[in-house]
This record gives sequence, C-alpha cells and structure tokens, in this order.
Amino acid sequence: MMLFVSLVGLLFGLVIRTSATNNTATVENYQQALEARLFPEWTRFWQSHSTTWLSQPGISGLQNVRYARLQNASNCSPLPTCLVSAYAISPSDQSTIAAALKASNASGALISAWPQYVNGTNHILRVYGDGDSPLYPEIDSISYTANSSEYELFLGTLNNFTATGHPPLPPPIDAFAFASSLLSANDRLEAIAYPDLWISPELNGPALRHSRHLDWDRYRYAAILIPGEGPEIYGVPLSPLGKLRSRIAASFFAKPNTAPFLIPSGGNVHPNLTTYTEALEMSKWLQSQLNVKVDNIAIEPYARHTTTNLRNGARVLQRLGAPKGKKVLIVTDRSQRDSIASRSFALRCQNELGYVTGDIGPTLGLFEVEWVPDYGKCAFVDPIDPLDP
Repeated sequence: MMLFVSLVGLLFGLVIRTSATNNTATVENYQQALEARLFPEWTRFWQSHSTTWLSQPGISGLQNVRYARLQNASNCSPLPTCLVSAYAISPSDQSTIAAALKASNASGALISAWPQYVNGTNHILRVYGDGDSPLYPEIDSISYTANSSEYELFLGTLNNFTATGHPPLPPPIDAFAFASSLLSANDRLEAIAYPDLWISPELNGPALRHSRHLDWDRYRYAAILIPGEGPEIYGVPLSPLGKLRSRIAASFFAKPNTAPFLIPSGGNVHPNLTTYTEALEMSKWLQSQLNVKVDNIAIEPYARHTTTNLRNGARVLQRLGAPKGKKVLIVTDRSQRDSIASRSFALRCQNELGYVTGDIGPTLGLFEVEWVPDYGKCAFVDPIDPLDP
C-alpha cells in the first residue's frame, strides 16, 4: 500500500503542477529538463516547430492511432508488457515521424539522431516500465518489481492520466513524456542533477571563469582526469581508492605547469541509489585535505562507467575551452590505468558508446596514461543510457 501511495504521489506531484494564477496544468520542470537532456536535437526542433508539427504529413493520423492505442491499453493484458508496448515507438511510427521531420526541414543532426532517440525511448520503457535488465543491472535497474500489483496499478493510473489528455499529446512527445515519468517514479533523475554546475561558486563556476583568462600554452596538459571509485557501503561518501586516486593526481598537479585543472569524474553510482556523487566528494576532499583551490577543479558528476569518465571528461574540457589536440593526463591506480590503455577498453568503448573517445597512450610511470580526446564524437548524446546520456 505504501508503494502505491508513493508512486501515485509522484504521478500527481511531479507530472503536472497547477498555476496559482489561472489553474492551468503545465508540464513539470523535471519532464522538460529530462527531454532536453535526453533528446537535445528534438528539443531545439520543437522550439520552432511546435505549432506546425500536427500539419506535417502523417502526424495527425499517427496521433489519432496512438491515442486510440493508449486508451485501449487501459484494460490490456498482460501487464506491464502490453502497456509498455502501446507507448513504444513502433517501426511504422518511427518511419512516419522520420518522414515528417524531413518534410519539416529538420536539421541533419536530428535526422541522424532520430533512430537513437527511438531506441533510447523504447529502452527506457522496457527497463523502467517492464522491468527488463539494463546493461549494468546492479546499478541501473528498475527500483520496483515491475509485475507487482502495486506497480501495475501505478502504471495503469499513469496511463489513464496520460491517455485522457485533451488534446492528446502529439507523437513522439507522448512516448517521451511517459518515459520521463517512469524515470522519475524510479528516482532515476541523475541525468538532470546539478543544473547549476557551471554557475555555482561551489561547483564549476570558478573554474569556468578561470578558463576564460587562461594561457593554455603554459601547460603540458589541458587537465588531469581522475576517474572515480565509488564505495560499496551505504553512508560512506568516498572510498579509500577514491581518496588515493585524488591524492596521487594532486601530487602531479602540484608540479609546475603540468595542468591548469583537475577533473574528478563520477556520478551517483555505488552503491546503487547512493546519495553521494563521486566527483563532488573527491572535489571536497581535494580542497579540504590537499588545499587545491576550487578555481582549479572542474567536476564531472555524471559518469557511471570508465568509458563515460573519458567521454564526459571531454565534454567538461570542451566547455572550459581546452584547445583541440592538447593532451590530457589520466591519473588513477595502475590496474585501471592498464585497463584504459588496453585494446579491450577501446572495444568496450566501441560496443557501449559506438566510438572510441580519442587517442589513448602512452602509459607513463605507475599511474598515468595520456589521452587526446575526440571532442566531436564525445559530444554526441545517446539516450540509450538515460542516467548519463
């Protein structure tokens, strides 16, 4: 009973809010933020095409078909699979929307990203609606039992609420909205954590200001990247290895003209659903224990794997304005260093990200490996990993 109360509370507390001035329901901030984070090219398109989208070839008809499908799903069986299938973007839906995007003169970036957006949306529906296993089940799985009576009641209530909208949501926004509601219900909003990351004086605001007046040529490396290592014990903010990696990296940073920034990298990962962010805890430790100035620390608080430590580190460096082609020094323990420098890591990046993150090597000493990021590839957003796209 408590599960149902909490889930329905999420539904009506987060999916809509009511304006105090005109009593009109509006999309909750988290939903807008998630859709912008997971589907950035669509978000840019929608800002200028929202009023004309239904007039594009096939979209009005598809809206009616999907709306009827969602209404029929109110009494479907077996749950939750049949309901998730109703919201999924089918191959036919995908083709209709792709044709409408082309007719709307959508950007090449959106046309290229559209298949990934479909795959990502359907993946979210399967994992957080139907309970399918994600790539890393120990840290990314659904928070509830998908086929429990309580969760099925939540899903049915969410569908009744979504499918009775007048006018109905146009495709693919109906699928995006349901997917974002599932992420919220499972407390999986990691992708939109730290909205003030590049503004806050306690986060990356000082580093960003420092970068604007920086002579990058003074330094051998653009930055020192520190991959995080989360603890496996609830209530522990920073693991012993996380502290040691930070300490080793700080010793390199202290050498003159090595790098202008330290980039601690790691999100809310271990243990599952932890409230601690690896990068933030490493930053606090670097400042309090090793006297590193906040101006010289740019945290990367989203990465959930070593592959994305590098990918997201490249995104941080690009935001700081690091020169293209300038080397980065990755500093970690020897075991992880050797793993990052291995051929198997390049294959893992190819399998999980669809590309390698840049040129890795050579290794130096016991703890270091050089890396030249590929900023173009690392900038691509893929919602197949909705907790860190």
